[in-house]
Amino acid sequence: MISTNPNQHFDVVIIGGGINGAGIARELSLRGLKVGLFEKNDFGSGTSSASSKLAHGGLRYLEQREFGLVFEACRERERLLRNAPHLVKSLPFILPIYKDSPRPKWQIQIGLWLYDILSRFKTAHPHKMLSVKQTLELAPALNPENLVGGALYYDAQMDDARIVLENVLEAEYNGAAVHNYTEVVKFDKEDGIIKSAYIRGKNSESLYQITGDLFINTTGPWSDIVSKIINPETESRLRLSKGIHIIVPSLTQDKAVLLTAKQDGRVFFVIPWQGHSLVGTTETDYTGNPDDVTATDADIDYLLNEIKRVFPTSQLSKDHIISTFAGLRPLVHSENQTAGSTSREHHIIEEGNVIHLLGGKYTTYRKMSEDVAKLVFKTLQKGPFYPITESRPLWGGRIKDMETHIEQHTEHECHIHNLEPDLYTHLVRQYGNKYLYVISILNENPNFKTRLEGTPYCIGEVIYAIRYQKARTPEDFMRRRTSIYLNYGPNAPCKKDIIELFKQFKK
Repeated sequence: MISTNPNQHFDVVIIGGGINGAGIARELSLRGLKVGLFEKNDFGSGTSSASSKLAHGGLRYLEQREFGLVFEACRERERLLRNAPHLVKSLPFILPIYKDSPRPKWQIQIGLWLYDILSRFKTAHPHKMLSVKQTLELAPALNPENLVGGALYYDAQMDDARIVLENVLEAEYNGAAVHNYTEVVKFDKEDGIIKSAYIRGKNSESLYQITGDLFINTTGPWSDIVSKIINPETESRLRLSKGIHIIVPSLTQDKAVLLTAKQDGRVFFVIPWQGHSLVGTTETDYTGNPDDVTATDADIDYLLNEIKRVFPTSQLSKDHIISTFAGLRPLVHSENQTAGSTSREHHIIEEGNVIHLLGGKYTTYRKMSEDVAKLVFKTLQKGPFYPITESRPLWGGRIKDMETHIEQHTEHECHIHNLEPDLYTHLVRQYGNKYLYVISILNENPNFKTRLEGTPYCIGEVIYAIRYQKARTPEDFMRRRTSIYLNYGPNAPCKKDIIELFKQFKK
């Protein structure tokens, strides 16, 4: 069965609701275009919620002489810090240096000076070289054997899934039609031009026809699959690289550690994450179905072995792992390069009335989205194009100084709304300036302030996610509206309660 609706014509149809699709939908809807955004699963459920949770310039790309990419990423990192202070925080990094490190101390110092310059010295602090004693004072669990010193520098940490969501919500507020769990399954073409597309909701047999002037493929690791649906003769453009992460008990307290794996020389991180440590990532070629990517025993053993080498007193085993997640980097294919050395530059390809956005780094999503939006304006002859999101806060990003706001408003607002101070603080840090929307739900029923077992989240936040944040399943809430899955694992004590709340409140 095929349904049609003459009103379902869009200036632009975006296929793929990860960070790039969400960012482009925001850019175009802010400029008044009629936009449709369609994601076959949940927004950000692919690569965009499986990153290392870092907004960073990419220190290791300096060795590959990708100075332009690092400069752009550093600039976008600072914009994220400014425009999403509730979701992006400055983070100090320790880089320990050992006798057998692949890079000597002098080379690391030159690299960090260059990193500061490309950052325009806008990080929290310039880098600092450390003695052995200083390195161990900042990261006491490090292996001291053959340690010759270290370095301290700054990047940033982000909540990747929620940045996707906030781009989606602002796009919708500005008129975009945004749909998760809605797959684009086929196209009608004439003379190489797409005339219409057919979408299908999850668990539905009905097809729904839509039309658009332009179609944009932002499906990340699925880009080759979508390209072949549009044109079966299209050759593969991507090299998929799998990266996995594990969440374990805290190893480093408030500082991240940048390390080099002994097994293959790959850079990986140990990052503080909400009272735990996030460890990753791996980088291995992947040729399977992107829907099936998982963390294998071999992947996990790789990370555990490296952790035990650098943090010998940790004695970590698989029993200590709280949760794991895996994602795919959609790298633009390049001959004779390893996955780790393949460029993270993005590519924009035009074919008929289709635009494919390939590659790129999460940190630079806004600039990539702006580049595509500029091309859309040129193609559709929509007039002059001006940047508008460089300094525009994200959906909840209008509280510039979170800690000052909390200090000045906690007592008054807790009195008005009968809230515990720790719940108020949690809501402000989680939702930014949108926290009052959650409080309005909490005021509907005193029971909605009840915490979900073992977590800082409350019942009202589940209801808010269902009503206003496009959460369709308990997994959406646990994995992408909150960090419950990461911090408490797939069998979190509150899981049954969340399932029941979805049954009760989901329409």
